[in-house]
Order: sequence, then structure tokens, then C-alpha cells
Amino acid sequence: MPTLSARFSVVSVLPTLVLVGWFGFLWGSGSLTGPPDMQHLLDGLAKVNIAQVTLAGLVSVVLGSVLHPFQFPLVRLLEGYWTTLPGLRQLQYLGIEINRRRMCQLRRADKTKELRKQYPPDEQDLLPTRLGNVLRAAERRAGEPYGMDAIAMLPRLYPLASPGVAAVFLDLRNQLDVAARYCVVLTLISVSGLAAMATDGPWLLLPAMTAALAWASYRAAVRTALSYGVGLRVLFELNHCRLLQGLGWKVPKNIAELRKLAGKLEKWLEDDGGAPENYVGPEAADKGADEPNPASGS
Repeated sequence: MPTLSARFSVVSVLPTLVLVGWFGFLWGSGSLTGPPDMQHLLDGLAKVNIAQVTLAGLVSVVLGSVLHPFQFPLVRLLEGYWTTLPGLRQLQYLGIEINRRRMCQLRRADKTKELRKQYPPDEQDLLPTRLGNVLRAAERRAGEPYGMDAIAMLPRLYPLASPGVAAVFLDLRNQLDVAARYCVVLTLISVSGLAAMATDGPWLLLPAMTAALAWASYRAAVRTALSYGVGLRVLFELNHCRLLQGLGWKVPKNIAELRKLAGKLEKWLEDDGGAPENYVGPEAADKGADEPNPASGS
């Protein structure tokens, strides 16, 4: 039987285990039919056996397995891709307008560094959430100096990264996914807790606390996204020449030629356009590896 990867365990199983534990609390404390009764919960826990604990663990693993393929759409939801979601589609325009005004405030305050980190260069690319704009800014700006589209080139660039750089980049991606998953799980816990304890007085502090934790998880996701953007830029800075050589072209001698070639390569790779001229193959291109890095302006 194959072992579970560390990423699967951290990103999928642990948040799911928290969710299963929460619904176990609601059931065991009688919150679904009345005010929570801690004595009833403790009496129930005293009767728990190893088989029941194992079953709860298996349910968490199975549920995590089912939900794991939805991790990417989950992050996209938090980013603000709401066009196809009837309940959120109307809020999309409001969120975009709020972020547009924040973007203009940063511009008027001449906070260029914060502006570049938090928002994409084109206002047409704005999304309704802060997380979405931070990630989109990273995607738009990472390959910008070399005329490369980060989304198109990243699947080809990542395998070229050194083990150390790849490990740091993967760790940032895992942190982002974990924060996003906990944000959603804690939001579900808060909503279900509010529904179950709406008339239970002080017990409403419990869903209020989990709502605060959900917001903290979202903020953590935004901070991690900022670090992820730095990691994405580092990938391009260290490996854009190797990417060209790996695809079979010698690295141009100046940045203008590099940007021109990169644009043609993207069209060739993504849109089945005509290949640029002067293809020499990976081995021949590799011989030009000792040429000056065009990004340095040499």
C-alpha cells in the first residue's frame, strides 16, 4: 500500500480531521438538539474505544482524499474567481471596486513597492480579494523583466530549479494551501456553530472565536502569497537562461533580444504557432551557458 505524502497529510488530512472533530463535538455535546452539555460530551468520550478512534481517522483520510483534487479550485475561490458562482458573482464587482480604490490610494501615496507586491500592473486584471490580487501580481511580474508569462513558463521552469530552491518554493506553496484550507474549514465550523448555537447565549463565543481564526488564516494566506511571489521571482531570476537552453535556443546577448525570443517561444509552446528561427537543440544551446546573463545588462 503506498504511503501518504507529507503534502497530502498536512494540506488535506489535518484540516479535515479538525472538521470531523468539530462535528463530533456538536453531536457528542447534544448541540444539534439543544444547548451544549459538556458532561454529556465527557461521558461519551469515556466510552470511546480504539475502533471508533480508528474509524474517525479513516473517515478523515477518505474525506481528505475526496477533497484533495479540489484544493486548486478552493484557492481560486479565495482568490475571487467568482464569475460562475451565482451567490458571489454580484459581490465580485464590489470587491474589484474596493481594491481599485486601494490601489489608487497606494499610487497617490507613491508607495511603489507595496503597489507592485499587492496589485497587478494592469487594472483590468484586478480581482475582488486581496489574496487574488497578491497572487496575480506575482504571476504578472515574475517573468516580466524577461518577457515571459509566469503561468505559461512555470511548468517548464520548475523542473530546472536546484533542489534547494525547489524545496523552498514547494514549502511556500504548501503553506499557502494549508492556510487556505484552514480558512475554509474554520469558516464552515463558524457557520455551523452559529446555526447550532444561535440561541445558546455564551456558547456563541465559540463560533465567534473560530470566525476570528478563519480571518487569521486568510491573513496568513495573504502573507504567504507575498513570500510565494518572491519565490516565483527567484525561480525566474536564477533559471530563465537555463529554460531557454533547455528548450533548444541559445541565450540572446541582450535583454531586448531575450524578450523578443521569449514572446515567440510562448506563442510556439502555447498556441502552436511557428517556432522561432535559429533553433540549435538543447546540446548546442548548452554550450552558450557561459555567456553573460542578459538580465544583468552585460
